[in-house]
Amino acid sequence: MNRKPIVFMAAVITLAHLSGINSEEPLQKSARHKYTIQVLNQGGSPVEGAAITFLLQSASENPLPLIHKATAADGMATAYVDVPAIYGSHSTEHKFTSYLDYTVEKEGYAPQKGSLLITSNDELGFSVKKVTLTDIKTIRTVNYIASADFFADDFPESREGQATKEQVINILDTLLLEGYLSDVSLQTSSIQLIQSEEQQYLTFRFSAVQPFLFDQFSNEKLCAAVFDRIVSKIIKPLSKIDNRGLFYGYSLSFIVPVQTNTTPPLPIKKTVCRFLVTSSAARKYANNSMEKHQFLDKSSVYVDNKPISFSLHE
Repeated sequence: MNRKPIVFMAAVITLAHLSGINSEEPLQKSARHKYTIQVLNQGGSPVEGAAITFLLQSASENPLPLIHKATAADGMATAYVDVPAIYGSHSTEHKFTSYLDYTVEKEGYAPQKGSLLITSNDELGFSVKKVTLTDIKTIRTVNYIASADFFADDFPESREGQATKEQVINILDTLLLEGYLSDVSLQTSSIQLIQSEEQQYLTFRFSAVQPFLFDQFSNEKLCAAVFDRIVSKIIKPLSKIDNRGLFYGYSLSFIVPVQTNTTPPLPIKKTVCRFLVTSSAARKYANNSMEKHQFLDKSSVYVDNKPISFSLHE
C-alpha cells in the first residue's frame, strides 16, 4: 500500500516587505526587520505563555544575544533586528538580509525548532510564522501507530533485525519530541538496509518541508546547510543504535527544494543530498571526540548521486 510521508509540523509562512526607497534619497545605512511567531494548538487556538527563544543575526554580523519571550493571549511574540545594508556593484544597489533560528516550548507539548530569513530592499521587512504545537500524548500515539510504515517490507525479520527496529522506533520518538524533525518528514518505507561502497548501511530518506534559500547556490553550500540544520542534530541519537553486526553505518538522504535569492526568483529545484556515515565516526562525533570537519572528512557525501568533496573548518 502506498502511503504519503507523515509531516510532523504544520506551519504557514507569510513573508512581506513594506515601504520603499527613493534612489534620489541618501543611501540607507540600516533597516529594521521584524520577526513574529504565532503559536497555535491543534485546534487552531492561540497558545498563551509559550516560551520562544530568538537567535537573530544579520548577514554581516555575529549572532545577537539570545532573546527570550513568552507569547501573549493572541499566541504571538515578536523580536526585532537592525540590519546594516549590503551594497552591490552600484552604490545605489543595496539589500538587507537577516536570519532567525527559533525554538518554541510549552509544557505538555513537543518543542518546535526552525529557521526564517528576510531579505528586503526597503527600510522595513517582516516575517510572520504560524507554528502549530502538538501535545505529547498525541505525538506518542501517532508515532507508535505509524512507526512500522517507515520500514521497508524487506527489513530483516531476524532477532537482530527486530531489535534494531525497536531501537530505531524509540529514537524516532526522541527526535520527534525534541523537535529535530520539525523541518523534514521521514518518508514511508524508507528505513532499510542497503549495500553501498561495499558495505551495508542503515538507510533513512527525508524530505525537507520548506525550500532552502541561497544568495549563491553551490552543492557545497547545500550540503553544509543540510549538515548544520539536520544531520548534526540527529546523528547523536542515531549513534546509540547497536548495529548488532547488521550494518556498517548510516545512509542519510534528504530531498531538498532549493531556491536562489534572485530577482526575479528562479524556479524551485529539488536536489538530493546524501551522507554516508560510519557508525564509528557517528559515535566519536556524538561524544565530542571528533570535530565537524573531521567527521565530514570521514563521511562520503553525494549530490544527486554524484560524489562531492568538501570540508568545513570551524
